[in-house]
Amino acid sequence: MRLFSTARWLRFGGGGAKERPTTPPARGAKAPARDSGWTPLHAAAEQSDSERIAMLLFGGANANARDGQGTAPLHIAARHDDLEGAKVLLSRGADINARDNDGMTPLQWAVREGALDVVSLLVARGAEVNVKNSLGWSPLHEAVGKCNVDMIALLLASGADRHLEDAHGNTPLTVAASLGRADIGALLIRCIRE
Repeated sequence: MRLFSTARWLRFGGGGAKERPTTPPARGAKAPARDSGWTPLHAAAEQSDSERIAMLLFGGANANARDGQGTAPLHIAARHDDLEGAKVLLSRGADINARDNDGMTPLQWAVREGALDVVSLLVARGAEVNVKNSLGWSPLHEAVGKCNVDMIALLLASGADRHLEDAHGNTPLTVAASLGRADIGALLIRCIRE
């Protein structure tokens, strides 16, 4: 039986993670997207394992490591509505406004996935509420597109700009109208008048 040192155990994610191969892939072979920069910290975030996230960060893992899609562990925690994991990552220096290859921030992923608690945390910690992704959608566009009234109210209370236009000139109000959601349109108009 072969024993690993603590550093090696942490480096490979602990708890039975297999070592990465030492030989490069065959010439012309395509590695899976996750192998391109995917770290044990990404895996811990994917599993919403806040204890393992903390252990890996304590062991020296980079809180801002990126995979081949530009995804940082905080993006993953936000997508999975992992409030504890997000708190740990932020406490260890994770970039709250990190952008992936599509220009998405952790806040935008949390909004898209309906992770209200994570959105509240990110906004309270200073996440940019008016950031746009590569299509020009802001977090408010995302919330309106998902018809999430609670999320819309939170973003508006946090200073989201209802007048931002996407790459096609659509505002959150025009998105609401295209979805036939008069209730959301009324919420946006009411906030414009206030």
